[in-house]
Amino acid sequence: MNRTGPENAALQWLSIAQKLEAERRIPNSVRAFQQAMAIAPGLAVGWYEFGRMLRRHGQGDAAEDAFRRALASGLEASWEVYLEIALVQAELRQDHEGARQSLRTALDLAPGYVPAWLNLGNLAEDRGEREEARSSYRSALSHSAEGSELEAMALARLLDAGIEEMEARTLVRAESALANPGLPRTVRADVGFAIGRWHDREGDPATGFRASAEANRLAGQASPAYSERAAEDALVRLQAALAAMPTPTTPRQHNVPEPLFIVGMFRSGSTLLEQMLAAHTAIGSMGESPFFPAVVARSLQPFPQALSALDEAVVERMRTAYLDSVRRRRDMAPAAYIIDKRPDNLWLLPLVKRVFPSARIIVTRRHPLDNGLSIFQHHLDPRHAPHSTRLDAIGHHIALHDQLVDRCQARFGDDLAIVQYEALVADPAGVLRTLLGWLGLEWQQACLEFHRTAGPVRTASAWQVREPVHGRACGRWRRYARELEPLRDALRRMGVDPAVD
Repeated sequence: MNRTGPENAALQWLSIAQKLEAERRIPNSVRAFQQAMAIAPGLAVGWYEFGRMLRRHGQGDAAEDAFRRALASGLEASWEVYLEIALVQAELRQDHEGARQSLRTALDLAPGYVPAWLNLGNLAEDRGEREEARSSYRSALSHSAEGSELEAMALARLLDAGIEEMEARTLVRAESALANPGLPRTVRADVGFAIGRWHDREGDPATGFRASAEANRLAGQASPAYSERAAEDALVRLQAALAAMPTPTTPRQHNVPEPLFIVGMFRSGSTLLEQMLAAHTAIGSMGESPFFPAVVARSLQPFPQALSALDEAVVERMRTAYLDSVRRRRDMAPAAYIIDKRPDNLWLLPLVKRVFPSARIIVTRRHPLDNGLSIFQHHLDPRHAPHSTRLDAIGHHIALHDQLVDRCQARFGDDLAIVQYEALVADPAGVLRTLLGWLGLEWQQACLEFHRTAGPVRTASAWQVREPVHGRACGRWRRYARELEPLRDALRRMGVDPAVD
């Protein structure tokens, strides 16, 4: 294709913008993208790449506008644009029906477009529609080239959704993908985690743990190593930021639901609690909002040191932007509270409580050995959980997490409640009654019947929250007692009693 002078200049700015994003210089990257599109406003690929960058950093409206401009400018692979629009709708707006329609449009344009089939399966999984999820993953598999990344991804998703007896070859193909050195380590890791969980469900913990260990080895090679020193330094800085927080002055907002933040360790029961509370008519949920992590990445580096220069005008703009995102939710019924369930927001609480001084916070906790095992069996994003690929690192992080929770509890007092997973599954009515009373709400039986009406769930817990409350996940560590010695040793070294009985 012959490019014009302005288009060539715009492409140079696009390259600069992408380099700046890779360096995490987000405001500069945005300005470079804007410069590119000012030079060549009809450059379809420029709008497409700009939209993808905006989506990655939580700018849903601006991202969709860029994608629509890419379509209007005649981008040839229009089905890829509709996939990106679906991701904006599902991840940033929780508009799952809109996302499904966008994916169907992509498949109308390109019936063999595997990423659309995979994401259609993900949406069905989020809604608890197991058969539709399986059907979509099978379609993805049927359109995937043998030995490809897309085939491996489809195999992993199908294993988690549950394979039929007649599909036993799926496991064989998955094991082949895990062993394929030609695939990216992260893709092989995804497959390994799925194989490990499958064997665990089938009652073969030894084989399952070997698959999980291999998956973590691969995932660890593909991500920066966990640094105990860096994590401890981050905790010290957060503790200082908590101590330096100003006295809250902003009154509670009454024209929109009050944010209710659920934080804690990953795999500690936060999704279960979210779904139980969201079954109450006075509580809605926006799932895992990217708002605060995106603000920190975009505008508050280094964090939390940058908080000291944050003036009230900027805080008010953040508050307005967050509440506007709540108002834009298409599925949000009138409610007193809106849940923002993002476990790693625990490490952003100095910012969260600066923006919403009256916000209530719930921290979920779980037996450290069960929690650590569950983390080890899932592929967590290394940007948010760099500790997740080594048992000793998991133990170290759990200990730091507990120290931070204790400091937050001392700082926020009655604004913070701790929910122990084991207590929640043993006496759900008792725990929920206490929580609802703390929120000033009446008891509703629907909170115990959440599995009948559970909303979309975009976490690895999607299938578990479609079932009534059970305690099967309590004490799972005992099946892996020998394998978990590095986790137990790390906890003891950090002064945490794993409470082994």
